[in-house]
Amino acid sequence: MGIEKNRLAAIDILKGIGIVLVVLGHTVHNELNAWIYTFHMPLFFIVAGLFLKPGNDVYLKRLKSMLIPYFIFAFITYPYWRFVEMRFRPLPDGFDANAHFFDIFWQTNEFMFNAVLWFLPCLFITIVLLNFILTIVKNRYAIICLCLAWIVAATLYIPDTQSYWIKETWVAFPFVTIGWILGNSLSRIENKLTTIPWYFKIIALIPLIAVFFIPHGGSMMTAECPIGYVYFFALAFVCVTAVYILSTMLTSQKWLSWLGRNTLVIMCLHEPLKRIVIKVFSTLTHQSTDELRESVILSILVTAVVILALVPVCKLINKRMQWILGRF
Repeated sequence: MGIEKNRLAAIDILKGIGIVLVVLGHTVHNELNAWIYTFHMPLFFIVAGLFLKPGNDVYLKRLKSMLIPYFIFAFITYPYWRFVEMRFRPLPDGFDANAHFFDIFWQTNEFMFNAVLWFLPCLFITIVLLNFILTIVKNRYAIICLCLAWIVAATLYIPDTQSYWIKETWVAFPFVTIGWILGNSLSRIENKLTTIPWYFKIIALIPLIAVFFIPHGGSMMTAECPIGYVYFFALAFVCVTAVYILSTMLTSQKWLSWLGRNTLVIMCLHEPLKRIVIKVFSTLTHQSTDELRESVILSILVTAVVILALVPVCKLINKRMQWILGRF
């Protein structure tokens, strides 16, 4: 296998691990959840930056590949939540479910019908912003300085806006920029990694485990980080680097690679399906949903069932309905 194929295989594995962690992180409710939230979404923002090729064609390409799937999945999952799930799932008094429909066009609240959809418009805005900057600023070192300054600025100031997308873009921009900075060097990094014995790579995973035992708990979703953003960025980058090294050792794992190539569908549909599976497991085990989600083993089982259930959906969309993914 050539270097380019190895590189792409490792990235697919990286995304595959990432999407498993996303589903698990949205399922389990204990310290494992806080650990996963430290780096699971930064991972996807960094990967998005790796393959950014600045140019005027970026705007239309990203609109098709990000915003079209966003609106389609929103218009699929909102009616299900509003007219089916709400019949069985009590909501707080005074809750305005209709407001969530208008939030699809300019999000000001966390989506109860499909919380993860914030990722696509946020990524689109971030990519557009970075692409615009890169068409003006050609100096690589200037971009590195901008990235570092942005991290410091994010530590000192959070935009006072109701828009989730603007807040998340404020946090996401350095990660996408880091991805772009590393993108040109990824082949050289991969070359060096291939010469490192596997047991040294295992040692490189120690920081990933160590993060579990030190103060963490930052989250991009709320654009609030109780541990401080510089610390959050550092932990996230260390963890993503460790997971990437792990990915280079797992390039033969075709199932993870397949998941990595289908992250968009799994990302956008797992949340409502996860709620159904949790309810079924809760009924079968005679536990409350809260008790079930505190169990790591049961949460892993829920994650596995959700991902397996989405496999035929992914295959159907890839074969018959690629327009849902903006491919036409």
